[in-house]
Amino acid sequence: MEDSRAKEVAGPRPPSSSTLGAAGATPQPVVDRKPSSLGRDAERRRRWQRAREVSAEQKAREEAFWRRYEGLVRGSGVRPGLEVWYRRHCEAFIRSIRPQRLGEAGAGEVTRFLHRLWQGGRHEGWQVRQAEAALRLLYQGLVHASWAASWPVNGSIVL
Repeated sequence: MEDSRAKEVAGPRPPSSSTLGAAGATPQPVVDRKPSSLGRDAERRRRWQRAREVSAEQKAREEAFWRRYEGLVRGSGVRPGLEVWYRRHCEAFIRSIRPQRLGEAGAGEVTRFLHRLWQGGRHEGWQVRQAEAALRLLYQGLVHASWAASWPVNGSIVL
């Protein structure tokens, strides 16, 4: 009695009519493709690459924005070396209003931010006034928000 498993191991089978296709075409290798991860991994890599490119583009725009802002701060008569602190105040404000965009925020958001700085107890009065000056320069000199021309922010929060 012959073992049927031994025949399978012995060697490749001749092509059958199902693998030859129509009119005796050359046999195509049967590939065990799993539809699961092969295509998804490639798509993930493409999306990640696009996100990285967008991220690099966005980062370049942000750095150009901050260079313009720091130039504006230097041109406004602020002591040299303080532009980094002005930028930090503005960055903290931007983080506080997310997901709202900078141009969409108004005087109310600026006032609330300054109140939180003062009431948080971690900032001295001069730091809150510096944050207000930084935001005033940002909105009047770079964002050009219409409401900022008269600067309706309540700057008297610090006595």
